[in-house]
Amino acid sequence: MYKIEREFEISCGHRVFGHKDKHGNPGPCQRLHGHNYKIVLELSGEELDDLGMLVDFSVVKEQIISKIEQLWDHKFLIWEDDPLAQGLVKLDTSVVWTPFNPTAENMAQYILDKSNEEWFSNSNFVFVSKVIIQETSKCKALAFIP
Repeated sequence: MYKIEREFEISCGHRVFGHKDKHGNPGPCQRLHGHNYKIVLELSGEELDDLGMLVDFSVVKEQIISKIEQLWDHKFLIWEDDPLAQGLVKLDTSVVWTPFNPTAENMAQYILDKSNEEWFSNSNFVFVSKVIIQETSKCKALAFIP
């Protein structure tokens, strides 16, 4: 099995609807805020191409990273079921409704699923095997295929 990793960064805002602190009070992540996210994509496969590559890094940029940048970079993510969603879209058209509460874990799983189901196509049976989303230097979430 071969693996490659491709890192990139985006900046976006979000709000985690329903977040509570350890005392059950509204938590800080329930406020509108943002991060400079570092995202790592791991791709896996069993065979190399004729050049000795699993997949060209430019293909990863074109087929996956560019889509994430178009969807989320310098935008605000809010869950479509969040009571603030409709009001925020009226204030700023760059607000993006997501089908999930935009936690780092849900964002990583979304990228993993969309990459393998829609965005990435490769004839060498290469797939995205892991997505890491780092919100801060201390906090990151992973979604992966075991």
